[in-house]
Amino acid sequence: MRSQNYTLKRTLKGPTLLSGVGNAYSDEMLHAVRLLPMKRTSRLTKTKLSELYSATKNTLQTWIDRLLQETEDRFPEIVTPFREGIPAHTRFGSPCPA
Repeated sequence: MRSQNYTLKRTLKGPTLLSGVGNAYSDEMLHAVRLLPMKRTSRLTKTKLSELYSATKNTLQTWIDRLLQETEDRFPEIVTPFREGIPAHTRFGSPCPA
């Protein structure tokens, strides 16, 4: 990841490293480690990269668990980033929950 010089947002959303991570989840991952979306991947420290890796795993697992609990054995009828419990995505101008 650090060998490239893309923005973090572009890297997280692009299909090269992760497939299917869109705006909402990438925003949550970056918010969890307090990284700006326009920060360059080449400028990440090893510590921040490790934190981002952990946040990525935690964010995705949290939402997998939540969606499985909400839908039980059904396929979700509505999949949207405009959900309660998402602290960063679509919250511009709102107080930060952290």
